Amino acid sequence: MYERLMELDRHISKVVRHRMPDGAVPAVKAVTELGGTPLVATVGTIVAVAASARDRSMRPALRMLLVVGGQNLVYNGAKKLFGRDRPDGPYRAPWTGSSFPSGHTATAASAWSEMAAIAVPQSAAARGLAKAAGPVVGATRVLLGVHWFTDVIAGLLLGWGWRDLVLRVLSN
Repeated sequence: MYERLMELDRHISKVVRHRMPDGAVPAVKAVTELGGTPLVATVGTIVAVAASARDRSMRPALRMLLVVGGQNLVYNGAKKLFGRDRPDGPYRAPWTGSSFPSGHTATAASAWSEMAAIAVPQSAAARGLAKAAGPVVGATRVLLGVHWFTDVIAGLLLGWGWRDLVLRVLSN
């Protein structure tokens, strides 16, 4: 099973990365930053503080901290545990650590979903759009050559799964 997944990863990596025009790289790099810690931490803090003030409760800030901070700890632990090598390159974006799971993807999946739920809880459209951030960022990671397809799938499952777990625990 593992070898078949690696075969799929190699095929997708080869096809996707070599078809992206060089002129698209700056835009793809900009989109990938939606999963970067600096942007997510900044926007997440603003959203959490504003929602906590609006609700006169620390609950939104606590939720944001647990969702975003927790998924960061989980994906970094998984990277150390699995130690998977990155694709062979060429790399069109900087990276650190091992490949599995995709941290940018996990961050985008959990954080933007949570930010939308906290900021505009009545807007299904905003929550749906925010949920798309994970797959979109994941696609950029493969296009930039820094992740395998299965790293991205694992990042999505981790990000969305962690957020769901936090919400379930907090609802009890």
